[in-house]
Amino acid sequence: MNNNTIDINEVIQMAWCDKTSFDDIQSLTGLSEPETIAIMRGNLKTS
Repeated sequence: MNNNTIDINEVIQMAWCDKTSFDDIQSLTGLSEPETIAIMRGNLKTS
């Protein structure tokens, strides 16, 4: 998947889920662990 077709919310939900590994996310979206973390940091607010 490229960034135009990735559902950012879905990626963040998968990353937060304890049952989903970064390897699973990469197989489904093509995003590496650092790319997934960057998406999360760019889209989540700090508390």
